[in-house]
Amino acid sequence: MLRNTCRYYSAARPIPKSLLERQARRLANKHGDADVVPVADVQAALSGSFDDIFNMFKPNVLSEEDEKVLKKQYSETLARREQSGEFRSLLVHKLHMDTARESLDLDQLNSQFKQLQAIDRDLIDYALPRIAPVQEDWRTVPLYAKQLQWYIAYGAYGPREHYNDFEKDKSQSHFEVDPLSKFVLALFAAITATAWVKRGEKATL
Repeated sequence: MLRNTCRYYSAARPIPKSLLERQARRLANKHGDADVVPVADVQAALSGSFDDIFNMFKPNVLSEEDEKVLKKQYSETLARREQSGEFRSLLVHKLHMDTARESLDLDQLNSQFKQLQAIDRDLIDYALPRIAPVQEDWRTVPLYAKQLQWYIAYGAYGPREHYNDFEKDKSQSHFEVDPLSKFVLALFAAITATAWVKRGEKATL
């Protein structure tokens, strides 16, 4: 609606003369001379103001080239942060890494990782593939990098949460049949056995 209003006043109709005169008088009183600011200048200034307001609320449409430039600049920013030691500082001060063991406390990782800002998470995503490439021998990857990769991939509980619960429940459970069911099963077995016996007798006759 604001865009349409700006467009209406800036293009569809001229600015009211009374408004221009009042603006000229205000500016003249400020400068002490009624001839300092001509009405035409006031009109140009107001038109420019409307254009500025319109541009302020106009959607910012980026071209594909603009997006590539912005992504490149952001990647360069992350690279500078990593090279300046901010990644390690993040591990120590925000994720409480044990520098002696080069490992992360899992409870701290679970609670603090969710509170990281988006740019800090982007820094982790940028730095990890460079510290622990996919083709790298897993045994040479620092422990904190393994922990971070595991947490990002599987979350706090890992991929095998409740994996053995079924086997555990199966070993602890005991199947029991109530007395009525036992009677029905016994009766069914007796009837079936009798039927087979009679069938065998008929076959021999």
